[in-house]
Amino acid sequence: MRGKTKAVIAAGVLVAVAAFGTYQYTHSDEYLARRAVAEATQAKATGQWSRAAERYADAALSNTAAAPAAQAGLKAMLDAAALAAQPPAQALGVIRQALRVNSGGVSVSRHADVVALGWSVIEAHGGADPASAKAVLDAIAPLDADKARIAAAAEALLDKIVAADPANMAAASELAELLERRRDCARCEALLAPHAAKLGQLEGARILGRLYAARGMLEESYKLLQPYTEQKLKRFTENEAAYRKSAEDIEKTSLERLREGKGPAAFYEKYKQSDDEGKRAMVGGYINDQISASPAMKRATQALRDSAAIVPAALDLGIVTVQRAQSMSEPAARNTQFQAAEKVFLAIKGVAGDSDNYRLYLGQVYYWLGKQDEGKRLFDELLQTHGRKFAVLLDVGSLLRSVGAVADGRALVEEAWRGAKDNEEKWQAAHTRSVMFVDAEDELAWLERSDPSNTRVRASLHNTRASLAQQKGQRTVAKREYELAAAEFAKLPESASQLNSAGLIHLALYGMEGDRNQLTQGLAKLDQALSLVPSDSILLLNNQSAVMSAAAAALVGDSIDLPALRSSGELGLTEYLHNDQATLDRLRQQVRDSEGVRKALAYGEKVALLAPRNPSAYGFSAQVHGYLEDNQAAQGLVERMRAAKLDLGDAERWIKDLADEKKVREQVEHMQASDKVSAALLQQQAVKRSPVTWTVAAGRWIDGRETLMRWGQPIDADEVVAVARKARSLQASAGTYSHLTKALEMRAAQRLAKANPAFAATVARHARLIDLSDLIVIQMDEDPEFLKLAQADADVREIVGLVRERESRYARRASAWAVMLFRNVDAAHADALAQQVRQDASHRIYVEMGEVYAPRHPETAVNRYFFELANGRRAQAVQALDEARRQGVALPELLGQRARKA
Repeated sequence: MRGKTKAVIAAGVLVAVAAFGTYQYTHSDEYLARRAVAEATQAKATGQWSRAAERYADAALSNTAAAPAAQAGLKAMLDAAALAAQPPAQALGVIRQALRVNSGGVSVSRHADVVALGWSVIEAHGGADPASAKAVLDAIAPLDADKARIAAAAEALLDKIVAADPANMAAASELAELLERRRDCARCEALLAPHAAKLGQLEGARILGRLYAARGMLEESYKLLQPYTEQKLKRFTENEAAYRKSAEDIEKTSLERLREGKGPAAFYEKYKQSDDEGKRAMVGGYINDQISASPAMKRATQALRDSAAIVPAALDLGIVTVQRAQSMSEPAARNTQFQAAEKVFLAIKGVAGDSDNYRLYLGQVYYWLGKQDEGKRLFDELLQTHGRKFAVLLDVGSLLRSVGAVADGRALVEEAWRGAKDNEEKWQAAHTRSVMFVDAEDELAWLERSDPSNTRVRASLHNTRASLAQQKGQRTVAKREYELAAAEFAKLPESASQLNSAGLIHLALYGMEGDRNQLTQGLAKLDQALSLVPSDSILLLNNQSAVMSAAAAALVGDSIDLPALRSSGELGLTEYLHNDQATLDRLRQQVRDSEGVRKALAYGEKVALLAPRNPSAYGFSAQVHGYLEDNQAAQGLVERMRAAKLDLGDAERWIKDLADEKKVREQVEHMQASDKVSAALLQQQAVKRSPVTWTVAAGRWIDGRETLMRWGQPIDADEVVAVARKARSLQASAGTYSHLTKALEMRAAQRLAKANPAFAATVARHARLIDLSDLIVIQMDEDPEFLKLAQADADVREIVGLVRERESRYARRASAWAVMLFRNVDAAHADALAQQVRQDASHRIYVEMGEVYAPRHPETAVNRYFFELANGRRAQAVQALDEARRQGVALPELLGQRARKA
């Protein structure tokens, strides 16, 4: 029995071994690849091209002896005529598999050839089967550099898809995304409105929600934006935390590696020979290099950038929610909405769980919600709880800067600097204070107190020195310093701060050189910085400035040679392109239609939310609303600025500094350097080639000359008038009108000051802050002897004639200043102008805007006085002057005497 048993067992073993061998063979890579080729051949023969391509691709990537045959089989299918003959769904499968094989490192065709095949399929089937053609387009889109062609084809195909199936919500949403890029708001709304209740997290919800918000349809907007943002915000906060953790982990690991002696040998050799500053710089550079080279950091950065796209929509939702709350009269409902807005804003930061960080950010949110007293109280409590410790002082100071309360932030950071216990803290506080600079000199002073071994500090030092050199007209020095700054910033890992700083340097170089490549790079880097941290008010301000400048350049670029002027675009340059109301109206329509202007205004909404106390947050919006005479928008802006309690410390400090002779000398030196640059520009052949461009350069030179005169510097007024007349003869425009008027005022002021000592004294004391045009009119109104001199002065008479001429060209250009001028020259005409001023809300808003921006500036008080007199309100005019004087505003003594006596 035993022998028989052994035989049976042996036979079983043999069978098992054979079976195992068969299994191994039939499951080997070689066998599977050959079978895949056979299946592919069969599938192709039966018309299943997509299946055939998939199986060929499987075998082509197998790294077996069957792979070459599979590659050849797939390559044979990549024939334009053959693919065009297949149904588009089958052709799509072939294209996808070719791209899959190429991406796997086995080339069956060049990417460019596959893309070309895709286009041939799209052209063949786009009419009959647009959905499949669109799928082919999606497959090749990442590989085609011609994005404009891709977008145009996508729009055409989506148009057909939606026309054939209006219920196709996904296609409607995707089409709306394309239409949004070229600001076709009407079509976007028509496409999306029927799907409003079901858009969910599709991009169409964001687009329609923002359109509704812009039209004040708050309820409808809220219903779209709230569900759209919820999950996306969660992903963003998770990615933001992962991004920070990746950087922290790499820094920690890098330091440990260096301490354990695992760094490069050359590092340690150089480290031993370096001083303390050099050692710190080496360690910082090593960490920066590790962060820049880390694949994990690159993935975290890209994930953050992708998910951060939700933040602008979340801010829109927060704004809409605040506006809904403000429109509610019932206290409980109003409070609920404010709480909902608070929740949205807190989600943007994702700080719940850390009580101190939560309280810090909650204080910031209170500023956003208009509850500034609550925000400040929360910050004060936090400082008190921690005994005003160094780190808390820095954190609160930085947040105050971000909401626009820069003066308050500076005070806290300087307190931290004074109380720092060692060099590390001193350096950190000094660097933080440097970004809250008053001017370039102040920035440089604090940077020089920062850690000189820090790459960011070195880069910022070069950047600030460049700015100062540029102010002094030292162009060669400035350019070299900017280049050194760019080189230092390039050593830092990519971050929002690094990209922002690099972008600003590119824009500065563009301003110096007129190289459009610098402009393009600058705009791109600022945009990339904002994509990483879309809720940063400083980045938003920088982007708004750059976008508005680019929009203005697009408006004037065909007529004005900005590179020759070494200038960025400015909306004010359009003054050189019109000379009557009809042309101005056409330009205004171009501004309304400008995508860049709309984008800048959208940024303005967010900046005003995030930095409510920063006067700059409202500047561009105020300029655009004023230019367009959009009185409703401008009035709303004035009310928001009043409620925000703007931080006006820097502006008021500048006025006080006029009593400091050292600072005055520094200002004059800057003016003189700028004057030399402007004078040289007038002689440039590139500027002379374009008459309009030359008039712009002339206008800037005249402005500089006037400023020098007002600051007590000698100027040749005859030369200024000659240049202004030449500019006016080359290009009759609102701009050249203004500069000829200004030049005549300068010469008249010089002549009249020699003849009238009282006027000379007024100019010497007040011209730095009050325009010459206002001082002349004030003296004419209050001093009968001066009035006789002025009426007999040829330049004054010409000014009067120019003002009349302008009135004939522009239907809506009456001003309170013109009323004051004519009431001593032509009383009947003054009355007619006063009637226009009373009916024109824009002038009242202009006066109110000045009172919010610069309540203690003499020019503000003068404007209010003129405005009240033009409206026949003599008592209110006198009251305005009295109130200004009580606040310490320096005004000419004779101002208001005539009104007081009447």
